[in-house]
Amino acid sequence: VNPEEPAATGVRHAAAIRVNDILNGAFGLALPDVLPAAASGTVIPIVMSEPKPSGGRMVQVIEPLIGGTGGRKGHDGIDGRDSGISNLANNPVESVEAELGVEVLHYGLRPDSSGAGQWRGGCGMELSFRVLTDGSHILARGMERMLFRPWGQAGGFPGSPGSLVVNEGCPRERRLGKIDVLEVEAGDIVTFRTPGAGGWGDPMKRDPFAVLRDVQAGFVTVDFARRIYGVALVDGALDEEATQALRAGAMANDGTDFGPERNNWDGIFATGQMDRLLSLIHISEP
Repeated sequence: VNPEEPAATGVRHAAAIRVNDILNGAFGLALPDVLPAAASGTVIPIVMSEPKPSGGRMVQVIEPLIGGTGGRKGHDGIDGRDSGISNLANNPVESVEAELGVEVLHYGLRPDSSGAGQWRGGCGMELSFRVLTDGSHILARGMERMLFRPWGQAGGFPGSPGSLVVNEGCPRERRLGKIDVLEVEAGDIVTFRTPGAGGWGDPMKRDPFAVLRDVQAGFVTVDFARRIYGVALVDGALDEEATQALRAGAMANDGTDFGPERNNWDGIFATGQMDRLLSLIHISEP
C-alpha cells in the first residue's frame, strides 16, 4: 500500500477500501460484538464523456455510486452511505439531465441487496439511464465486489455483489464486469447496481416487525422476507402463526459467511497454496 515507481497507482481508493475491510475483519475476529460486518466496499464515480456539436467533448460526473455500511450487533447498517474514504454527495438528477445527454430512468436503493441478519446490512444502490448522444463514453473506475460479496458476521448473510448491464432484457443485452471506458450509442440503457453490505447475526432471529418495516420501506421484497427471514406477510400484514411455522425448523447460523463465490475459490485455492504462490511470484528489490 506504499507503491513506488513504476508500480501501478490508478484507482487508489479501491485499494484503500480493501485495507479497511481487512482491518475491520481482523479486529472483528477478536471483537465480534463490536465490529460490523463488511461494508459494500465500493465507490464508483460514474462519468460520461460526450461529443459537443461545437467540437471537443463534455465530461461530467453523472453520479458517484456507493453502497451501504455493514450491520453490527444492535444496529442495522446504513443504506446507500459509504463508511470509507469517499465523503461523496449525490448530484441532483435534474442537474445531470440539464447538462448531459442522458435520461435518468431510475436512481434509488436496491431492494434485497443488503445482507440479511438479525441486524441487516445497508442496501446498495441502482442507477439506470438512457444515453441520448452517439459516440458517448462511460467511465466507471473503482468497481469492486462484482464477484466476491461483502461478508456477513456472526451468522449474518453476505450482501449481493455489484453488476453492470447494458440494455437489460433486450436482444442487445450485455452483462459486463469491471470497465474502464465503455463505448455507448444513443438509445443504450446502462444500469449500475452496487453491492449491499453484510448482515450481522442469524436472520431468523430478526424481529418480524422490523422485517415488515423493511418491506414497507421497499428495502426487502415479500418473497425475500419469506425465504430468507422466515417472515410471512399477507396483504401487507404480519402472519404471526405462519412466521412461527417457517422459523420452527430453521438451522442456527453463526460465524462469518463470505458467500458461495468465495467458498468455491477457497475450495480450489487453499490458503497455504495461495501463500506459496504469492511467495513464488514476489518480485524482490534489485
